[in-house]
Amino acid sequence: MSKVWTKIKLWREVSKQRSNLKKMSEHFLKDIGISRVDAEREASRPFWDIGPVDDTDLRKRDTSNQHISHKIRKPLSLEGDI
Repeated sequence: MSKVWTKIKLWREVSKQRSNLKKMSEHFLKDIGISRVDAEREASRPFWDIGPVDDTDLRKRDTSNQHISHKIRKPLSLEGDI
């Protein structure tokens, strides 16, 4: 029974957080790094849906930066690289 109660408490907290997210000002959302669109998307999810969002736009942004990874050099070691 305690697992059920824990799950219910989690759902209540998720619901409360999503409700608060919907009410946040643009300034506060910008401060925490969330766009209004992302906040609305998250706030509209049902309380039982607590898994990550499948955001294809986010995946596109992540893969678009892979081309710069080859430009990052590994740090110099203290032995022989100087």
